[in-house]
Amino acid sequence: MIKLLLADDEEYTREGLVEEIEWEKLGIDEIMQAKNGAEALSIAGWYRPDIILTDIKMPKMDGIEFAKELVSGNQNVKIIFMSGFMEVEYLKSAIKLSAIDYIEKPIDLKAVENALEKAVNEIHEKKAQTDILNNQKNYEQKQLSTVLTSKLYDSEIINRLCEKLSFPRFVKYRCVMLESREKTDINVLKEKAEAVILRRKLKYLVSELDMETVQLILSYDDKNRYLVSGILSELAGISEDVIVAVGMESDNLGNIYGSRQTAELALGSSFFDSSKKIYSVDEYIFNKKTIEPQLYGDYLLLIKENPKELGSWAKELKLEIKSQKYYRKEQIRLMVCSFLMSMIKEYPGMYLKDSDFASEETMIARINQFNTFDRLWDFFEEKIVQLQKEAEGTSGYSKLVADIIDYIEKGYGRPELGVAELAARFRLTPSYINVLFKDETGSTIKKYISGVRIENAKQMIRQDYDRIAEIAEKCGYANANYFAKVFREETGMTPLEYRKML
Repeated sequence: MIKLLLADDEEYTREGLVEEIEWEKLGIDEIMQAKNGAEALSIAGWYRPDIILTDIKMPKMDGIEFAKELVSGNQNVKIIFMSGFMEVEYLKSAIKLSAIDYIEKPIDLKAVENALEKAVNEIHEKKAQTDILNNQKNYEQKQLSTVLTSKLYDSEIINRLCEKLSFPRFVKYRCVMLESREKTDINVLKEKAEAVILRRKLKYLVSELDMETVQLILSYDDKNRYLVSGILSELAGISEDVIVAVGMESDNLGNIYGSRQTAELALGSSFFDSSKKIYSVDEYIFNKKTIEPQLYGDYLLLIKENPKELGSWAKELKLEIKSQKYYRKEQIRLMVCSFLMSMIKEYPGMYLKDSDFASEETMIARINQFNTFDRLWDFFEEKIVQLQKEAEGTSGYSKLVADIIDYIEKGYGRPELGVAELAARFRLTPSYINVLFKDETGSTIKKYISGVRIENAKQMIRQDYDRIAEIAEKCGYANANYFAKVFREETGMTPLEYRKML
């Protein structure tokens, strides 16, 4: 956006220029007016114009004085003078101020337009040069950040980049991560973070870790250490959805890797406690937790033998997880995904009634949407309630349909299982049993059987024990090629592709 300030004590001159010139065509987006040099200087202080189009002889402050004052604080502003007096001193002043042009009155609109076009072009050229320099600087900052926060410490590269970026080598350092919980634009987050640090005049490195996270490496000496707490508070105040994770202080460049690791752990802890804005680590960092394998066994036993107890079991597990520090959120998400996949295996009917179970990919995407542990666990407990309804037969199915589902889930491995067999088993006509089943489940019997077979096939493929042809046979497919075709239709990939993906 290019902004222009027009200063002239003659109102008809100002209004005439505003009305006659095609500003948008020239690429000028905003225009402000002032009736003398003093007013123009006051407006320029908050308006920050890119171009000044000013008369020279004005009351209170002339155009030359105004331009001198303005240029002293903004070297990049483009100035165009207008005057009915072609005095040598005015011309000399205009040259000293690197004016774009000096236009005589009465004003020739074409001359003004040419001068404005030249000013706009110079602004665009300057911006292009600045962008190139900024891109180069951003690349070098990211390169230095990467080397400093990795195990592969390369002193030669570090010294060269520190010298090029004027980044201090013998002070204190701290890695800080900013993350947006509500997907604030990463560029906006980065710009605001840099503005906070620049106000405190500390040297820093900034890089984007992903679409949600900005990494900062702050540098400071002992006399400036007190500034860090203020910076952290300001960073946390950038936006309501922004959180700040603080790594441990490093006393040399080689230990920044450790600061980065502790900042990452602090950021991970925010997944379990969403009540704070600033997160840091403590001595518990050395007791990093992993998910106990026995948890899966306990869960599977409850699903099969006592699903009524799953709700209280899940609540106890939630409290235990939240009381422990430094589980990784990826571990928790993987654990919940495994729990949900087990639900489908034991109760395939959930696959057809809940869009969250449409495919494994859908389920994973849904789980990854939750940016706090509480929200993820609420989702998991909702699915437990659904499972319990399935187990108790209170999901809205009639006794007949519940019996049909049970028969299918026990006999899906027989190729002959289908509408005809079910109709004979339950002494109904094929058309009636199909209509009845679809009215209650929303699915035809054929589709339901196929869904049960494919879900069980997925489980067998994950175990990686049997050949694909053997799995096809166990799931009720006499022809392995036909099984592969159905599997692809359901999942978007062949059985072999699915196995390789795991």
